Amino acid sequence: MALLNRTKQQKQRSDDDEKNQKNLSIIEIEDDHKPGFDRDVTSRLFSYLRPHRKELAVAIVMMLFSVIANVASPPLIGWAIDEGISKRDSSVLFAGIAAFAALQTLGFIGFRIQLGTMAVIGQTIIKTLRDQLFDHIQYLSISFFAEYEVGRLLARVINDVNVVREAVTFAAVGTIREVLMLFGIIISMLLINVPLTAVAFTVLLVLMLIANFWRIHARSAYLRLSDANAKVYAELSEAFNGVRVTQAFARQQRNYGRFEGSINMA
Repeated sequence: MALLNRTKQQKQRSDDDEKNQKNLSIIEIEDDHKPGFDRDVTSRLFSYLRPHRKELAVAIVMMLFSVIANVASPPLIGWAIDEGISKRDSSVLFAGIAAFAALQTLGFIGFRIQLGTMAVIGQTIIKTLRDQLFDHIQYLSISFFAEYEVGRLLARVINDVNVVREAVTFAAVGTIREVLMLFGIIISMLLINVPLTAVAFTVLLVLMLIANFWRIHARSAYLRLSDANAKVYAELSEAFNGVRVTQAFARQQRNYGRFEGSINMA
């Protein structure tokens, strides 16, 4: 009997902990931003790319064409100048010009196809996300909407989803493209002049430190901007939905002063 009572008490305590977790304010959960890179969020985001593996493969191949064109162009120009202009060999110069034009055309076509393919993938993913969000929101409890402003919810659904679209369209393949271009440029520089490349690396280290500093502050600024936009959406939604009450009690100036002073901050 004592064991049974102890088991019941443990179950009751577990249920109470779960209830307290569910009763945690949604605002507190939303404001609890994780600093830095979030592996779980990134993994979940890239899971939306799995149904588009074929299109993603096409975008990656086109991206490689663009990278090759950008990395190979400077050495080609150097060869055309050294072997064509310096030695007054017009055939080499014209060959270099033709090869450069072909590379640039290949790179332009590859980049355009990559950008268009990723744009289509991004729009498809955003449609899926919005469908899932709309379906999920319809089944949320009444208590959720009593605590969470509709305008704030709209800001999350619209603005944050658009940020996801930009991440999928530009960052998913664009990051790989920039990294490959960086390595290609470094290899080209090492092949041309090692001491000069070593000097350039010192500048690169400084740029990396500046970029890391900017990344931290840019993330913090984006979170503040997102919260500010959510507050503006929430205030506008409440004001528009309650405009009859506002006019009935002649609260126009008071509401405007509140919006101008504490909500719509520059």
